[in-house]
Amino acid sequence: DDAPVRVDIWGDYETESVAEVDREIRRLLDSHPEARYTFRHFPMNIDCNPTVPGVMSHNACWAAQAAEAVAILYGNEGFWTMHEWLLNNQTRFNNAALRQSADAFGFDAEAIIETMSSQEVADAIVTDARVMRDQQFRNAMMIFINDRWVPRWELEDHDVLGAIMAEAAKD
Repeated sequence: DDAPVRVDIWGDYETESVAEVDREIRRLLDSHPEARYTFRHFPMNIDCNPTVPGVMSHNACWAAQAAEAVAILYGNEGFWTMHEWLLNNQTRFNNAALRQSADAFGFDAEAIIETMSSQEVADAIVTDARVMRDQQFRNAMMIFINDRWVPRWELEDHDVLGAIMAEAAKD
């Protein structure tokens, strides 16, 4: 990737801080058109992420599977549509809610639900999670800007991410 600013987040769709940082990153992208944002899966649930010790987020696998299934079926634009829906609907991750919303997006809910259980989806989630395991990170959310870990993304009265992105754009 040759984007001068690369923002990579590994996260769990069921974690409120992931939704908060996503909103902040999207806000910052408006003033940083040179930036590229990538979201990678790190569900805090051993059922789909063998790098965590148990089940901290009960519906995290479902959410990650839905996002990956939509990416397979509808590409990058579809992924970001589902990504946003998942972060805005953290309390209602289930097939019924997906069926209700899929039509509005022009998605085939049954195809998504079927694809969610595919090996391709499972492999994509595990691949993302193993990258973090190899770096010895185990949090529900990790942020990297230009391959540098951002241990703290918010601080009262300071636009931490904005400052880091502005500095990264200068390099």
